[in-house]
Amino acid sequence: MNTKIQFLIFHVDKREIINDQCLEEIEREVAEKSGDHLYLVIQTYGGSPFSAVSIMNILQDKFKKISALIPKYAKSAGTLMALGTDIIYMNARSALGPLDLPVEHPRDGSRISALDIKNAL
Repeated sequence: MNTKIQFLIFHVDKREIINDQCLEEIEREVAEKSGDHLYLVIQTYGGSPFSAVSIMNILQDKFKKISALIPKYAKSAGTLMALGTDIIYMNARSALGPLDLPVEHPRDGSRISALDIKNAL
């Protein structure tokens, strides 16, 4: 059996979010890769759902099966990425997050959950 397995660690730290720059990095990372099975380790607080979907489209074109490994958390757009895989592996303390779009706070420009606004109303 000649199965080609690849691993890709997708980690975005707290100061960054999933965005077009992440998309470009993933494109470069997998440009020469393909295979039967990709193990995708995801740890992120989220970001752009459009970039997350584009990343998963690229990975799905290159790999026959994708398994998500969530060691700690995959929030927002990270959850969306995990849902684009064939199987999700998590431990008892791992967490997926809500799929709500962050919006800009009108007073200080910080990013807040659209769900928080709805719940406050």
